[in-house]
Amino acid sequence: MKFYHFIISKWYRIVIFLLIIFCVVPFVTNILMIIPNHLMTVDTSNVWIGFFGSYFGGLISGLFTLVGVLMAIKREQINKTLDDFGIKARMLDELIHEIDMKFAIGIDKLNDPANDVEFVNLETEFDAIIFNELRETKKFSSEINADAYYVMLDFQKKLTCIYQELYEKVLNYVMDSVNNNKLIGEEEFRSYFNRELVVFHSSDFYDLHNEIIIELNDIRKKLENDFRKNYEKNKLK
Repeated sequence: MKFYHFIISKWYRIVIFLLIIFCVVPFVTNILMIIPNHLMTVDTSNVWIGFFGSYFGGLISGLFTLVGVLMAIKREQINKTLDDFGIKARMLDELIHEIDMKFAIGIDKLNDPANDVEFVNLETEFDAIIFNELRETKKFSSEINADAYYVMLDFQKKLTCIYQELYEKVLNYVMDSVNNNKLIGEEEFRSYFNRELVVFHSSDFYDLHNEIIIELNDIRKKLENDFRKNYEKNKLK
């Protein structure tokens, strides 16, 4: 592939080099052949001129064909660059929109008073919204490029840490209550967990959401810059 890209990027220099080799050398040879030489007993200059004419004509047509093929390859590369950019940019925009939408839906569901009925339902809902949906977006991001995938992978790790901190805080609350011989009812425990969950959403959760959106938008800008560079590199000159 490196050799192929080298040929494409330097095609005009290669054509000039071949032109020198296949035109100048025969031309010089032709000049030498038509110089009167007392050692030659038969005049072959006309034969040589005829050969040189056909040789030069074939060479010119071959060079035009080569230039046409190289221009067609370059045009195909430009079209491929346009198509790849359009597909990846659209997928990245969809990923950003999907994350925004799922975060909004998740917050609405978790803040729904109906979730206060049972703690287990709230926990299950939290897992379903955050982690199950995140697995799909991470898989989708891998189809865009490596940068988007690793951003989503890092996002999942950070979200997992925040999630663990939340449960550790709740667990410490329970253990402190047990150590202090304080009985915790189901209603009190559910109320504490939901209260901490709201705090979680209003701070780390929102900060992490904003961070991931900023990083994905940066990838979008980088994708545009790479597209411009590739377009300038491959456009017909």
